[in-house]
Amino acid sequence: MALATVILAGGASRRMGRDKASLVLDGTQGATLLERAVVAARSAGADQIVVVGDRPEPASDALRGVLFVRENPPRSGPVPALDTALAEVSAPLVLVLPCDLAHPREACRELVNAMGLRGADGVVAVDAGGHRQHLTALFYTEALRRTAAPGATRVRERVAGLVLVDVPEPHSLPGIWDDMDTPEDVERIRTDSGDTDRRNHP
Repeated sequence: MALATVILAGGASRRMGRDKASLVLDGTQGATLLERAVVAARSAGADQIVVVGDRPEPASDALRGVLFVRENPPRSGPVPALDTALAEVSAPLVLVLPCDLAHPREACRELVNAMGLRGADGVVAVDAGGHRQHLTALFYTEALRRTAAPGATRVRERVAGLVLVDVPEPHSLPGIWDDMDTPEDVERIRTDSGDTDRRNHP
């Protein structure tokens, strides 16, 4: 089944102190956080990628074919951003990701592998503390459109009408759903000494 991906990259990044989407983990070279998320989405089978945020100039080859859109007004929050991107999605499945996932390739793989349960509208990441991460999820597109909640300001309110299956953090992949909100988060991910191949993934 065809898969689209929506990547949310238009936030203010106040706690980071700089634009997160353009941040490079090694500080000098390699892929930006946005590029890592795009590559991960493609590796999961996405053939349509919509980014809510500003197009980098110059755009790298990794971003070729990506559609960039902006919610109105800009930086008005993840719910308007999600709905703006959703209007462009043509695939029956849509993967929703923040641009700052620490391990985007593994996150995409786990969500795609968990999808397909009959009677559910999608699957959602659940972190080690038992909290749903509604910005890291995979939905049936029409179900997500059908349950739009006018006036919702939080994504959990926006998707409250959906039947979602939890995807807990696998024991073999601790921190798979982590994102990076602060410089301290970035340093922690940079020094990750886990025994998976996560550090080698773009």
